[in-house]
Amino acid sequence: MTWNVVILVAVMLPVVGCLFCLAKIRRLRQERSELWGFSQRLLEAQEKERKRLAAELHGNLGQNLLIIKNRAELGLASGGTSSAMAEQLKAISEVCSVALDETRRTAHNLGPHHLDQLGLTEALDAMIDRVAASTGIHFERKLERVDDLFGRESSTSLYRIAQEALNNLMKHAHASSAQVHLIRDVRHVQLLVEDNGCGFEDSNGHQRNGGLGLAAIGERVRILKGKLAIESKSGHGTRLTVTIPFCGENFSPTE
Repeated sequence: MTWNVVILVAVMLPVVGCLFCLAKIRRLRQERSELWGFSQRLLEAQEKERKRLAAELHGNLGQNLLIIKNRAELGLASGGTSSAMAEQLKAISEVCSVALDETRRTAHNLGPHHLDQLGLTEALDAMIDRVAASTGIHFERKLERVDDLFGRESSTSLYRIAQEALNNLMKHAHASSAQVHLIRDVRHVQLLVEDNGCGFEDSNGHQRNGGLGLAAIGERVRILKGKLAIESKSGHGTRLTVTIPFCGENFSPTE
């Protein structure tokens, strides 16, 4: 009888171990799925808030700044003010013009409504034009049409990835030239942003991966089930490559 029990236990132990491992794997998969869902909802909420803020900036603040500018110009046109007052009104009008431009630019960046109007490829092209005009950086670009491959949310995420990459380039790279490629094959879309700037690495010669901008890019790439590669060396520029898979027309893993 004792030997039967021993044999039974010897047989059951691997089975119990396997069941335990399977249960743990299922639990880890569930936790990963819940984390993925939370990240997706967080980014969707962020986009909604961006659109709300863009509407507020464009509607309320933009209108009030325009009213101030117009009233200052009316005061200048009346001819009944002293030279000192005229100088003040002219300064108010000029400051309001600058504030209006900044408000419109901020609203434009917060809510990329031109994605719906132009499509992803042309919206990226327009973004590069704006960056080039404001920085003097010379851009070499190759942008293939990918508008038919992604849904609205995925297109927005890819646009935000490019936007964050270009923001990092403007803020930190000190580059004179850069290239942006958006190319497609039968299964993937690849975004490449490369510059000839200062690059980065820590005091030990190891590449840094920190920063909120790169973290945001990494999270969006993860949700799109893609791959992110960053190559950089101090004094030799930075190369960022994002590869996103797609499965037929209007692929959208986040929708």
